[in-house]
Amino acid sequence: MKFSLLILLSIFIFGCDSSSKSSDDFDPDRIVIVDTSKIVASTVFIDSLYTSGSGGVVGQYNDPYLGLINAKTFFKVGLGVGFEPSRDFEDNIIPIEYDSLVFIGYYADQKFYGDTLIKQTLRIHQLKEELEFEDDAYGFFSNHLFEYANEPLGEIRFLAKPLRYRYSDYSGEDYDERGDLRIPLSNKFGENLVEMAMKQNDTLLDRVKWSRFFEGIAFVGSKEDDAAIIKISDVDAKTKIRLYYHDTKGESPHEGRFHDFPIEKSNFNFTNYSADRSKTILTGLTNQSNDIKSTETDDLTFIQCGTGLATKIEIPYWDQIILREDVGNLLKVELELYPLNLSYREYAMPHLLNIYTIDEDNELINQLVGEKQKPIESLFYYDDDIFINSHFKIDLTSYLKPKLEDFESENIQLLIMPNVSSMGSFVERIVFTNEKKSAYRFKLKATFKKIVFQCDYKS
Repeated sequence: MKFSLLILLSIFIFGCDSSSKSSDDFDPDRIVIVDTSKIVASTVFIDSLYTSGSGGVVGQYNDPYLGLINAKTFFKVGLGVGFEPSRDFEDNIIPIEYDSLVFIGYYADQKFYGDTLIKQTLRIHQLKEELEFEDDAYGFFSNHLFEYANEPLGEIRFLAKPLRYRYSDYSGEDYDERGDLRIPLSNKFGENLVEMAMKQNDTLLDRVKWSRFFEGIAFVGSKEDDAAIIKISDVDAKTKIRLYYHDTKGESPHEGRFHDFPIEKSNFNFTNYSADRSKTILTGLTNQSNDIKSTETDDLTFIQCGTGLATKIEIPYWDQIILREDVGNLLKVELELYPLNLSYREYAMPHLLNIYTIDEDNELINQLVGEKQKPIESLFYYDDDIFINSHFKIDLTSYLKPKLEDFESENIQLLIMPNVSSMGSFVERIVFTNEKKSAYRFKLKATFKKIVFQCDYKS
């Protein structure tokens, strides 16, 4: 007589062969939540982020957690096709007369951060030095600054409307012509451009000479504002400085004309970010090597693009944590992170996070990749019912499992943030909660095969 007896892992019988159920057949009893008291979470300040070519971010807002956030943009202004008056049939210059000079901007991606119900001031200043890269550099970073004139070329006090519906306004002028943001600029500067054109100054026909004559502009908010930070597009050269003028003679005297000096997308355009955290729980976060534990920041950690905040986790002796559970073969390891309840509804939040290995000074080493060398990315699960269960989930199996197989014993340190290439594009932020006794804390979940033993007996 022959029979088979299946015995669960909890019973050990000498001489039996082990087998495992399908990896798809997960038993809730075999899902182990690793002791999160062993996982240390903190906030890190990355002091320099690449911001070239990502549009113009400008404004100031006082974040209740992260302090006074300021963004200013530096734009290189192009010449366009060259500016010169028309000529008559006898090749004589037709005299022109200045009307106005206007900056025309367009909101990018409907993004904003802060309060758009409060009026704010934006100013445009002419640069006093040319935008030039440092040796062997190909762009600018979040901590770069260039000197600009004290007196602005123009300014506006307004209510930002980045979510406005785009349509032709009452004047009949198409949206693409009118733009989202119009800032009157210096009449004196505009009149000078017209005078140069009438004198056939070749600065208005030569890109190199124009670049030396007009180095660029700084787009700056008011130091007194606590309103919104917005993003201005530099795509398709729609954002521009437009010079309005008219002929005084010829076939169409007094007919309105214009010339555009475009803000062309290039690595010369960049954003400078700064943050005053002196009155916040992050006051000691001044350099990249100095991180602050969540236990010192009200059980919270932070991510913010632009200003360079990232969340760091430390898993001490990962192999020992798992082996103590002694529950069979590891199938999956997932990290769960919970944003502070409703915080992501009030502020723009990045929904895609990457993972990086770091050294003892929190400098990036490598981006974690999974199958086919594809970067490991987070998934965001949105709770549209009661909201408090919304969370990020990150699959770390491909990184942590080999460390068990190789018997590596080390203190694992990982940095969590959006892709480093997009960190400088705006100021989205996440506030993570990590209160140890809460259900909404950092969780490292390990899933194992359900092991059974099959024993054959003969009589």
